[in-house]
This record gives sequence, C-alpha cells and structure tokens, in this order.
Amino acid sequence: MTERKIAIPIEESSDTKLDPTEERILKDQISFTERKESYTTLYRFATKLDWIIIIARQIREQYFRAILRQNIAYFDKYGLGEVTTRITSDVHLIQDGISEKVALAFQAGIIAEETISTIRTAVAFGTQKALSNLYDTYLADARKEAFKKSLFNGFAIGIMYFCIAATHALNLAAGAGSKIFETIDRVPSIDIASDTGDKPENVVGYIQLKNINFVYPTRPDVKTLNDVSFDVEPGSTVALVGSSGSGKSTIMSLILRFYDPISGGVFLDGRDIKSLNLTWLRRQISLVNQEPVLFKATIAENVSYGLVSSIYENLSDNEKREMIENACKMANAHDFIMNFPDKYETMVGERGALLSGGQKQRIAIARAIIKDPKILLLDEATSALDTQSFYSKLVEIQQIQSLESLEAEENLNRLNSFITPLKDDVTESFTIKDEDHKYLLSSHLNQKSDIEMGLEHHFTAWELIKKVASINKPEFSTLSIGCIYTVSAVILANIVQTFSETGNTLRHDATFWSLMFLGLAVINFFAYFIQNVALGFSSEKLTERIRSMSFSSILRQDISFFDDENHGVGVLTSHLSLDITHINGLAGFRLGNILQVLALIFVSVIVAFIAGWKFTLVCLCCAPLMIGAGLLHIKMISGFHQKSKKAYEYSAQVVCEGVDNIRTVAAFTREDDLWRIYHNLLDEPMRQGIKNALLGSITFAFSNSMYLLVDALTFWYGSKLFMDDEYDLLKTFTVHNTIIMGSSFAGRLLAYAPDMAKAKSASATIISLLERVPITDTWCQSGEKFKTVQGHLKFSDVHFHYPIRSSVPVLRGLNLDVKPGQYAALVGPSGCGKSTIISLIERFYEVTSGEITIDGLNIAKMNVNNLREHIALVSQEPSLYDMTIKDNLFLGCRPGQNITQNDIEKACQEANIHEFIVRLPKGYDTYVGKRGIQLSGGQKQRIAIARALIRDPKILLLDEATSALDSESEKVVQEALDVAARGRTTLAIAHRLSTIQHADVIFVIKDGKVHEQGTHKELLKLQGIYYMMVQEQHLGELN
Repeated sequence: MTERKIAIPIEESSDTKLDPTEERILKDQISFTERKESYTTLYRFATKLDWIIIIARQIREQYFRAILRQNIAYFDKYGLGEVTTRITSDVHLIQDGISEKVALAFQAGIIAEETISTIRTAVAFGTQKALSNLYDTYLADARKEAFKKSLFNGFAIGIMYFCIAATHALNLAAGAGSKIFETIDRVPSIDIASDTGDKPENVVGYIQLKNINFVYPTRPDVKTLNDVSFDVEPGSTVALVGSSGSGKSTIMSLILRFYDPISGGVFLDGRDIKSLNLTWLRRQISLVNQEPVLFKATIAENVSYGLVSSIYENLSDNEKREMIENACKMANAHDFIMNFPDKYETMVGERGALLSGGQKQRIAIARAIIKDPKILLLDEATSALDTQSFYSKLVEIQQIQSLESLEAEENLNRLNSFITPLKDDVTESFTIKDEDHKYLLSSHLNQKSDIEMGLEHHFTAWELIKKVASINKPEFSTLSIGCIYTVSAVILANIVQTFSETGNTLRHDATFWSLMFLGLAVINFFAYFIQNVALGFSSEKLTERIRSMSFSSILRQDISFFDDENHGVGVLTSHLSLDITHINGLAGFRLGNILQVLALIFVSVIVAFIAGWKFTLVCLCCAPLMIGAGLLHIKMISGFHQKSKKAYEYSAQVVCEGVDNIRTVAAFTREDDLWRIYHNLLDEPMRQGIKNALLGSITFAFSNSMYLLVDALTFWYGSKLFMDDEYDLLKTFTVHNTIIMGSSFAGRLLAYAPDMAKAKSASATIISLLERVPITDTWCQSGEKFKTVQGHLKFSDVHFHYPIRSSVPVLRGLNLDVKPGQYAALVGPSGCGKSTIISLIERFYEVTSGEITIDGLNIAKMNVNNLREHIALVSQEPSLYDMTIKDNLFLGCRPGQNITQNDIEKACQEANIHEFIVRLPKGYDTYVGKRGIQLSGGQKQRIAIARALIRDPKILLLDEATSALDSESEKVVQEALDVAARGRTTLAIAHRLSTIQHADVIFVIKDGKVHEQGTHKELLKLQGIYYMMVQEQHLGELN
C-alpha cells in the first residue's frame, strides 16, 4: 500500500487567493491523481489475476506424480498423513506466500488418517478417547513450536512491520516449498518414471530366484530371506507355503520389483529383472493381494483398472464392458453384481467398504485376470472367499486361462508343485503326491436421514464469528492485549487533530508533538511486539483447540457417516489440516488487525468532521461504493473458494487412495492413470479460478483503488471550496489527509478479504462437523447399563439395509438365538449378511426393524459405550496403528482396566504370537509401521487376536479371524480361541468349515435369513445347504 505524506501548512490567511500559476499547478496535480488512479486500477487488476492458481496446480500435479514415482521403501518410512498434509496445507502455504499473503505436525496427520481409515476398529474397542488424546499430544507439540514462532514474529514485526511481514510470508512459502520440491526432485532407486530398460517382445514366463538375500530398509537388523533359490517353469502353478513371516509375500514383492534384494537376483526368461523396463515388467504381471484393495469408484471402473497400460486399454467402451463382465463371471462376481440396483455402476465406497470381504476379493480377482496376464501372483487371494467361490470358480479361471500362477497360500489345492519357505530359506521343493496332498488337506478341516446430513450448513458471517469467538474464549485476555495497537492509533489521531490549530499555539506545541512522534515510535514497537505475541498465542491455541475438537467429533460419528462418499479419509483429513488453518482468518492476527483498522477509521472520520464537516460529508459519499465493492469482492472469493475446496477435497481423496494402496497401484502400473484422474479433477478449480480471476480482478482492483478515487475527489472539491473562500488550506488539507488515511486503512481491510472468505467457508464446514450429533452417539451418557453380562444374544425378526443403499435389503427377518457361553458360527455365501450381523451387534448401525437383545435387554436402548466394553471384535482385515506392539495391545483394554506385562504376554501366548515378538530386537517395543506394514498378514492377525483377548470380553466376535494364518498357526490359535471361548459367548464367521465343526450351533445364512441351524453333525444329516457346502469344499480340495 502506498504511504501518504501529510503536508500541513503552518500559517495561511483565510483570504489567500491562487494566482494563475498556482491554479494551473493545482489542476495538474488533480489530473496527475486521476491518471495515477487509472494506472493503479490496471496494476491491481493485473496483480490480482490469479496466475498463482496455475502455479499451485502445477506444484500439486508434479508432487503427486513424484509421489507415485517413489519406490515402496519410501512409503514404508513416510505415512499417508504426511503426504496428504503436504499436498493440501503446504501447497496452500506456497500459494499464500507468493500471492495473497503454518506448517502442521505431520505425525498428528498420520494418526488422524490411520484412525479415520480404521474407524470400525477404533469404535469397536472404544479407543476414540485414547487416540484423540494421542492426537492432542502431537497438536500440543505443534502449538509450542508455533508459539515460539509468534514470539519471534512479534519482536521482528515490532522493528520493521511491513518488511518482516512480507519476508515471513515468503519464508513460510519457502519452508513449505522445500519439503514439496524435495519430494519432486527425489529420484528413487527403483524408478517407475524411467524409460530405460529392455522391453522384450515375447514373454515365456520362466521365473528364477538365485541366492536371494533380503532385508527391509526399515528393519535392517531383521533378515527376511536368506539365500533363497528356486525356479518356476512356464505355465506351471507353484505355491509358496510356510509359517507367517517366513517371506512368502516378500518374494511376491521382489518379483514385482517393489524392492531389490541386497544380493542375488530375480530373473524372467533368463534376464535379470533389474535390466528390464519397470513399467513393462509390471504390465506382464497381475496381483491379487491378501487384503483386497478397491478404489472409490464403480465396480466396472475397478475391474477396468486391470486394463490400464495393457494392449486392451484403448478398446471401445462396449468391448471393455464385455471383457469386464466376462472377467466377473469367471471370478463368480457377476451374479451378486447384477443383484445391485445399479449393477456394474454400483459405487464400492472407500476401500470397498460397501461390499463384503468375499465380494471385494472376487472383484479384485476379476481385475487381475481381465488382461490375461502372463504371470498371476495370488497372495492369500482366496482367504475371503466362500467355499463355492474358492473351490469351483478359481479352478475355472486356471482351466480357461493359460497363466503361470505363483501362489502364497495356506490352503493348498490344484497344485502341480509347491515350495515351502521355512525359517527364511527354501527347505523343500517337490511334486505333490496323493498322500502328501491328503496330509495337507487334513490340517485345514443405517439411517438414511442421518447420512444425508452433510457438513455444509448456511451460516451468516456474524454467526460464524460468534461461534469461532466462543471457541477462542479462554484466550480473550490475550486477544485484548493483542489489540493494544488501537491505543497508539488514538494517539496518532490526536496528533493529527492538533495540526488543525494555528499560529503560536501550533508553534508552541510543535516541539512537544515531535517528541510525541518519537514516543509513538517506541509505543509502536512494544504495541506490535505485544500484539503479535499475544495474538499469535491466541491463534495457535484456537487452531489446536478446533483441530482437537474436530478430530474428537469425527471419532464421535457413527459408521454410516463414513460410508458416505463425501466423508472419505482424504476429505476429512483435509478438513483437519487446511480448513482449520483457514479459520484463523476470523481470529488471531487478522482479528486484531481488523479491530485496529476499524478503530483508526472511526477516529479519522471524527477528526475530519471536527475540521470540516461539509468537506467530510462529500468525501464520505464514496464510502457506500467502497464498501459495496469490498463486499462484492468477498462474496465472489467466498463462492469460488467453496467450489474449489470441494474439488480439492475430491482430489485429495485420489491422493489418499493412491498412496494408501501404492502396492496395488504399482502392481497394475496405474501411476499415469491416477495422475490423469488427479489432473482432470484439478481442471474444474482451474476453470473456476480463471473465471474468478477475471471477475475478481475487477472487483479487487476497483475496491483497492477506492482510496485513490477519494483522493481525486478531495483534491477537486477541496480546491473548489478553497477558491470559493469557504475553506482555507489548513482545513482543506486536514480533512483531505485524515480521510485519505481512513481510506488507506479501509483498503487494508479489503486486503484481508481473501482470508476472511476462506475462513467463512472453512468455518461453516468445521462448525457443522462440531455440531453434528449422530444417531448412535458415543458422547451420550444416557441409556441402560449392564450390571452383569451373561452373554445371551438374540435377533428377533431383524430387517436391515445400509443407509447408503436403502433399496437393497441385507437382512430379511433374521432370527437367531445364541445361549450364554455358546460357540456359534455363521456360514453362508459372500454377501449374505454375516458381517452385517456383527456390525449390528456392535451398533455400528441401527436395525431397520426388529430388535437385538443381550440378556433380554434391547441393545438400541443401551448406553453404546457400556455395550462395547463387554464385546471384543477381531476383523477379517486386521487394523494396527503406527505405534509399538505393546501400545497396540493396550488399545484393547477396557476403560479403567489395569493391565500388567504378564497379562499382555498371556494374551499373546494364547494367540501364538509371543514367541515371535520376543525374538524381535526390541520385543514388545517394536514399531509395527503404518497399519502394521512391518508385519506379515498372519502376524498382524495374531496381534489383533491378542488385543481382543486382553480385555476378557463376555462376547467375542470373530470375523474370519484365522483366515490369514498358516496351517500350523491356525491350528494352535484355533485351539487357543476354543479355550478363550469358555465362559463367554462367541460368534464366529467362517468360510473354512473345518474351523467351526466343533461349534455348539451353526447358523446357515442365505438371502438375509437363517435357513438352517444346528451342530455340524445335525446339519450334515439334513443334507441341505450346509451339507452341499461341505461336499463342495471336500470336492474342491480333492480335485
């Protein structure tokens, strides 16, 4: 903003006349002012034209491309929370630093992302408070660092406010940019973006592993593979078997070149895969993971991702649809897909949350086989499949397709040969014989209205200010100190008023007020110092408090909230990082500065009225125009920010999914495809930004040039009053300079318009989240509470459909009765409602009709926290957090439960994981990595089982709890679970019927109803559905 010099004539007689020369000079000055106004308007327009949107978009795209380029070891070290924080907050910091104008604690972002993405586990174990407290701890650390920054800023700004403020903005941009550009410039050792490497025309499929030694980069002290060597002949089917953690999945990762071995080599058709082009290599391979990964898209789109980078990628939509349906038929997915109202256009939800485990797995298999790959890798790909799917349809795939298949399986069938990794090396390699096969086989014997409540409510600006101010109430004392500069503003205004005096009085006071200016400089130093320190403290406390409250509010929501596609992990983490940062536009520094400016404007107008009311009234006639232009500018920016915020939230979701599922992305060479999707999602804010820039630049230039219009008007009308002898030069310049000062400060207010617009949009979202009360409210203290729990579980005519798919009934009059202490099993095809039953017991959702009772008490009337204290859940896909093994186990404790190390070790021994843990260098203090990435699937599952057992629940829910375990571990853990089930009610879901043959009662679920129930022997005698399932399983195994 241009500084204005105040020129006050000391003594002028009121009858002074302008000679022609002076009059010409005055007119030239007015003409110059008008020209300057025009130039300034063009300058404001040009500088406001949002070219920075283009730069920010380029940074986002380049950063995401660089992220997709990194090797898997990079993601073993850095969490998803850090990546999403950088691509949201840090890019905005760069944008603010180089255009319109505080880095976050990345660990807090990681905890938030992990918790939201595994919300069912957090809710089931009632760990929301513990995880929220952990999040608050990281926020407190971030706030302390930010306060140090405020202390420094206060001192610096007190010395030289404008220069340091500008430098500070650029420093923030540089600081954020250094982290962004560091990633962009990073070239990984395994570079998917590189065009180097051989691309053979033909692939036979002969795989060789020669003397492989390997350790994970994040665990260099633990050797995973030790001198492993074996060959896979073209067209053969080979299985890798062994105990959990023996290196089966590691071998898959090496073939896909997620990692390189420390010695030895992997060869394809005699060529070291290091010499092959990485993209070409992965195009020859399809992967089906143990934990099926689906993206937030339709079923058809998820299956079609298997065609990316293949020779079929550019087929017509009709040809692709035919291939999609054929692949789904082969994977036994077509029938259940056609039962959905939207069929192949059904959205699967985030990570496929709206589908059952078996449904997700079959779609993943369809995606893998659709391009007819030369090499098919199955990493426990059938653990989630029901008997019919596993034993008939997967055989059909192998019969139809001439694939080379390498399986990491514990369920052995249809195998020509297999290799057994044991104790980190290959100890056996031989052809299956009937007696060997038989021996191996013997070891295996919501509420729609609630979800429609989004996070967008219409609040007036005044309502938002009051709500934000109420959250900032504890810091009101420091906020008032922060506004101390208004005192110096009043002193300055009095100095200006003094110059309206004339003659000897003014001369007498000249020395005095000169010293007052010196004193004012000292006051300014301390005022700015105190203001920035106090307001900085208030601002950071507000940010910390709102972020903590928002995270707690997210954890408060029921599961149907997270089923909504608008509430994905990327969207919610964006709220926690970016939106809360923007709320400071209504508080903290900006609030103090706004109050300061308003006070100065008010005083300036008072002084002007005292000096000359007539001239002042004419000058103030521009005020409505200036205010209107400012409000129009704010409204336009606010509307644009709301639209762009939505677009950036969806783009953040793509980043989250891509990084979170990076192994699947890399395996299917979807890097370029994901980048194109991200690029296209940024097109809309780009178009909106250009449109907004054209219109917003006009209003910005106009509103920021208002004070120059006032300047021109005062020169013209002041000269007229002077020449008409109504005002002398003293009055003219006193009114002129005070009005210009007020106009300048009004222009400073408009400079805050972008921040205020962002703050208004962000505040509306966050306040809506904070005020949202779910139907199943974990904060509610009302409801009945159990005094003692026997564990009598009963479903009475229960009907249910998911709120997100209200037209698809899942349970249709379900009735089942589990007596206290019984071990009950649920069996049936995928999608029949087994996992839904467990979700309803946990009250993740409320039943549509009917009732569920425990010991005769309707659980809908129970206090939900008290209910969950007596239940433990082990899910099909184990969820561990980025902390130590011990800390993960502590999350299983009931509130107030005192757990000793002996209790922990006992639970781990029952889950057959204790011996593995104590062999680790750090034992129970070993960090498991994000979602337990440092552990194998079986190891994660056994820790999850130990976590469930540690709270000694009265009701134990097992959702395919042993599906990821090897044969030996499964037998031991199953025996442990049998022992643990004594004295408590256990409800287990199983696809492997051999694991539930001993159950007290087995419920056969089909089409949302119980079709058969009884013991294993009783059901066999009926020769009904269960009998057929047993026959199919044995027939599948024997064939």
